[in-house]
Amino acid sequence: MAAAEDAFGPVSVLINNAGIVRFGPIAEIEPAAWRQVLDINLTGTYLGIRAGEASFSTGSEFIADGGLLLGAVPEARQRA
Repeated sequence: MAAAEDAFGPVSVLINNAGIVRFGPIAEIEPAAWRQVLDINLTGTYLGIRAGEASFSTGSEFIADGGLLLGAVPEARQRA
């Protein structure tokens, strides 16, 4: 973060748009794989916001969490 701020100035926009998903029946998804999904999708978002929060310019901050939107759209092969 410090290198980016040195080169470009303070963070004013943060886009959290990374995430993973595991497809399959819940009985076949191992707990370790589920924890990996949570670590990347939730903890990764938290860490990104935490890293950028200190440098947000007052009144100009914007955070978009696109990965959360993607997870809300079911695919045809998924069961509800």
